[in-house]
Amino acid sequence: MSPTGGRDDRERLAAHIDARQQALGVPWTQVIKESGLTKEGLRKIREGLTGSPRPQTKRGLERALRWALGSVDKILAGGDPEPLTGQRPGSGLTTTEMVAEAHRDLDRLQELREELRRRAAAAEGDPGELERSVIALRIVQDRPDESGAD
Repeated sequence: MSPTGGRDDRERLAAHIDARQQALGVPWTQVIKESGLTKEGLRKIREGLTGSPRPQTKRGLERALRWALGSVDKILAGGDPEPLTGQRPGSGLTTTEMVAEAHRDLDRLQELREELRRRAAAAEGDPGELERSVIALRIVQDRPDESGAD
């Protein structure tokens, strides 16, 4: 798919979103709430008026529609989404998946905290070095991890 998203890809995504909402029997207001999208944002996606959704938009749709992570990308690449089973109602993730995700996030935060402390100690007396270290950590934080998750 092109960076802006092909029209056919967006139409496929819209069709899958509509079909999944109907299959789940949830109102659009619930999809909006659980996805974190605005009513207007969801409307634009459903009408194919946007380019490729941002990562947080994709994760929100997957959560609200109870699809596995990466399902929106699969749809946009011509595949089908992977429905979740056994998930906590309304979360899009199983409790086990949520706990594992939280542990990964906490571990990563601890690593970043320790790295910042190490760099601050190494940069003692050099404010410019400390500033460069903070900027470098922000860049690392903003990068997706190696597993491809957001």
